[in-house]
Amino acid sequence: MVLSKLLPQDKKFHLYLEELSYNATKCSRLLNDIVKALEFADAKKRGEEIAEIKNQSRDLMNNFTTDLCRSFITPYDREDLQELSSTIYKVINRCNKVRVRMTLDNMFPHRKNFAEMSDLIAEQADTLSKLVQQFNRRNMSEVQKGSARINDLEDKCDEVLAQNLTKLFDNQPELQELLLSKDIFEVLEKITDLYKDAGNLILQIIMKHE
Repeated sequence: MVLSKLLPQDKKFHLYLEELSYNATKCSRLLNDIVKALEFADAKKRGEEIAEIKNQSRDLMNNFTTDLCRSFITPYDREDLQELSSTIYKVINRCNKVRVRMTLDNMFPHRKNFAEMSDLIAEQADTLSKLVQQFNRRNMSEVQKGSARINDLEDKCDEVLAQNLTKLFDNQPELQELLLSKDIFEVLEKITDLYKDAGNLILQIIMKHE
């Protein structure tokens, strides 16, 4: 363990993770903007930004994976870094999936149904972004706090999801609205799960190397 601390560490992987988490945060906040947009044109513009960030993040992931394979020394185990980066990237992909439904499938009039979950996801995003920074500094106490907070937010999202699905079926909307709303709720739930997974992975990795 002492020797590993004396070896030079490749800081570029820290930068990759920070950029990925920043992109995930930005996408999550843009998704929140879509839900709260007053005009469809504004929502569509935010959706186009998510699509662009998704494309940038795909290139970033490709570079990350290439550098990971070529590097002799990495700050943590390669498999752990790959799993963490892939989990964060999946958040960006899921945000893009929701924006497609919100801006192309005529669900914009029903956007406010997703506001509470969207707020919680935005808070998870901010927390993960800060958590990645503390992870790169190997700050165990702050990593534990951040991971616990993300888990608490995921529990709250589960409660909100159950309430919203009950309300959705009680209101008996038309079939298309029902199916699309249910699909959006399920993707939003997956985003909260991915944030929780990323937070737990960070905690596990840093504990492994303490």
